[in-house]
This record gives sequence, structure tokens and C-alpha cells, in this order.
Amino acid sequence: MLSLEPYIEQERRLPASGRHIVASFDERSVIVYQAFAPDIASYAVRSQRFGGDFSLTRMSWIKPGFLWMMYRSGWGTKPDQQRVLAVRLARSFFERVLSLAVPSSHSGRFASKDAWQDAVHSSEVRLQWDPDHDPTGAPVERRALQLGLRGSVLEEYATSDALLEVIDVSELVRRERPHRHPPFDRLSIPREEVFRPSDDAVAEALGLDTFTPSAESPEPVEPSRDGRFRTSREAYDWIRWDPAFDASEFVIEYDVHADELAEASLVAFDPHGDIPWHRIQRIRRGRDVVWDRRERIDRLADVRNRPR
Repeated sequence: MLSLEPYIEQERRLPASGRHIVASFDERSVIVYQAFAPDIASYAVRSQRFGGDFSLTRMSWIKPGFLWMMYRSGWGTKPDQQRVLAVRLARSFFERVLSLAVPSSHSGRFASKDAWQDAVHSSEVRLQWDPDHDPTGAPVERRALQLGLRGSVLEEYATSDALLEVIDVSELVRRERPHRHPPFDRLSIPREEVFRPSDDAVAEALGLDTFTPSAESPEPVEPSRDGRFRTSREAYDWIRWDPAFDASEFVIEYDVHADELAEASLVAFDPHGDIPWHRIQRIRRGRDVVWDRRERIDRLADVRNRPR
């Protein structure tokens, strides 16, 4: 069984940005997700192995993060992705997969582009970093990992004792799907934490950022409720959806070029549009700055409690 918790509580606990493996795990296992057509999923749940129409001859992508899987599958509504499976893997196997991963784009880890291309062609594990997503499908500042498996690694994943359990979570997805919109107060998802490989060299090769759950952001003027500096998305969601704020009073300032800022009404701002969250630098109410990324200013709680 998967342990669930309110999405709002989980998001407060997790890092807001950086490259992190966010997953459900314990001392002996790690959960990854895949979504399939009903026939493939039914075979896997029944046999506790992959087979039937599951292909071992092409790359298959696994995702440790539940919400990344929800984004990719449209909360189980896209064709051939109606059934969502949580696959419990032996932790030792998952860590070995991480150690074999080669990034899908060239990085400084390789001496040359040719060396990287040779590694890509010979590796059976592909690594890709993408924006993580909130429950609505909007990208967030934190990066999420997915892994492409092929060859002997895929066969071991699908048919060996490295696969500990196949859990059909399609009913959970259907149950929680109506709650995926703000303010998220009724949404529960599998409990996830930041996973870090036991081998520091693997963590470095993956490009993982460090994260200390108890650490506070450096000297925020006004900390968020858990001591962490509120992200631009969190600030936007609070203003936009909390009736104690009049969202029409607020303006967002965002980077357009170097130090040049443009602005937009918070109400008119499209959270699913072309402006990524990390480019939002400041939020004002009138001339008063209530949130500022560079200055680490967060006065939203004071503003909410002392309306105009």
C-alpha cells in the first residue's frame, strides 16, 4: 500500500527548486510510475511482472514522481495511459540504474560531445531532467528526473526479482483527479521525500542539488510558515485563490531581458503561459513590494492580515 498525505503539506516540505529525485521509498524499495493501456496493465498486475504486449525491444520510461506521471498521462485520461501503475523496485536495483544513467543532452561530465554520444549509444539507461509539475500540469521551478530503460536493464526491470510489486493506482488517480485544481485543499497524493543515492559520486554525476529539510532560506525578511522562502508560484497561488486578498490589486514583475522588467496584472497573468516561474522577480500591491526574489522579501502574511 502507498502512504498518502495532503498535497499542500507535502509541497511545503519539499524543495521549491533545483534538481532532486522526489519519490516514495523506504530502506529496501523505491516506487516508480508508468501508465499503460488496460491490457498491458492488467497483465502486469495479475502476473506481478511485465509481459504480453509490453515491449522489451524499445526504450521504456519510468518516473519516480507521482505528479510528473499525472502530467504525462493527463491524470490517466490520455490514450493508452488510462491505467497508472506504481512499480516497487528493489532499492539496490534502482541505485544501480542511477549509476548507469547517461544524460539525454550533452553536459560537462563528458570530455567532448563525441564522448557523450558514444556513451548515449552504448548505455542502457537514459537520464532526462524536466520541469516538475504541479497538480494542474503547470511547470514549477524544481526539476524532476525520468529514466529510460532498454536492453538487459529493461528486461531485469520487467521480469526479475528486482521488481518487488506492481500496484494499480488507477482508482486513486480517478478519485483525486477532481481535486487537482487550486486551492488543492482536498487533494491527497502518495507521500514523497527527496531521495539521494548512497554513492556521492552517483549523485554528483546525476547533477543532484543538495537539500537539507530543516535548513531555512538565508535571512528572508519574512519567512513562510515553515521557515522556507515562498516560491513565486506559491505567492501567486495564495494571492489568486485566497479570498482574503483582492487579487486585482496586485502586479507581477518579470524578467524580459537582462535587468529589464516587464509587468502584468496578477489576475491577467497566465500560469500556464510562456513566462516561467523563475523569471518572476517581484510582486507589488500598488507601489508596495510584497514579494521580491532577489531581496528575499515576503510580506504576504502581513498584507493579508492588514488589508487596505
